[in-house]
Amino acid sequence: MKKLILTCAIIISATIMTKAQEQTTPVSHGTSGAEAINTPSRLPVPTPEEMAERKAKDMQAKLSLTDDQYKKSYDAELAYARISLRPINQVAQSTQKLDHPATQTTIQKAIADRDASYKRILTQEQLAKYNSMRPKTPPSASIPQTPAAHSAPNQ
Repeated sequence: MKKLILTCAIIISATIMTKAQEQTTPVSHGTSGAEAINTPSRLPVPTPEEMAERKAKDMQAKLSLTDDQYKKSYDAELAYARISLRPINQVAQSTQKLDHPATQTTIQKAIADRDASYKRILTQEQLAKYNSMRPKTPPSASIPQTPAAHSAPNQ
């Protein structure tokens, strides 16, 4: 009977130890194991250059861009990525919200500038395909009007 209880105890403890090892979070460079476990995991924010290169390569594959068009689309995407990533990096370092109206206005202007660049870079067929690939913006995503935008009548 003692052997049976001892065998069951060994099997249970071995099972618990293997399960505990499976749930261990890998330690990041520069952090201890406790810090790695207690730190919420976030995906790394790509650099503007990485974003621009990925988007330009995607556009080249889908729209059959020439080398010159690729370079110009990379430049347009790089300008957009530098502007669009700035608020994300600022929010990570401050208490400002990402949906701040000034942030939304800045990003929408960057999108408009990028689209204007594509109108100059792409042929009509490529532009039509580009526009069909773009996600449609829902009406709720539009910029809310701020009180300063409405002028009050002088009394």
